[in-house]
Amino acid sequence: MEKLSVFVSRPNDLTSVQRATWESVENFLRHRSLMPRIIGSTDFPNGPPLEAVVQVMRRCHGAIILGFRQMLVRDGAYKFSTEKEQVATGVYLPTPWNQIEAGIAYQLGLPLLIVKEEGISGGVFDIGSTGGYIHQFDFSSGDWIDDDRFIQPFTEWYAQALRRSRTE
Repeated sequence: MEKLSVFVSRPNDLTSVQRATWESVENFLRHRSLMPRIIGSTDFPNGPPLEAVVQVMRRCHGAIILGFRQMLVRDGAYKFSTEKEQVATGVYLPTPWNQIEAGIAYQLGLPLLIVKEEGISGGVFDIGSTGGYIHQFDFSSGDWIDDDRFIQPFTEWYAQALRRSRTE
């Protein structure tokens, strides 16, 4: 069976728990004949980063957005200095590249599977932003990847990626 290329949006710098999570995801994908493509990890294009993302994605059949915690806002504000300002304490943010890469994948019509670490929200990680479900898991629990709450949506996403590969 030929391997399908899938774009994976994830940060390159990971905590030990995130690294173990990524290794589980990578093994899960490779076991199913999927080839993860990651800028800065599997692909090292020479051009501008946004152009590189588009070039790599155009050779992929689907995209997976992994929302890992990358920034902690200990004390901040949402909608700063507006009438709707709200306190933001202990808020986790993903890499901004998750937002950019998800938007590009969506625009290119790639099937999207969005999985986030607990506590991540905003943009593509908000319910309804892409029309698909946003899957949230406690990544410190290694058994989440075998849970039906992940397997079933993954299987549906995989079927979409396969259909896309057959129409090219």
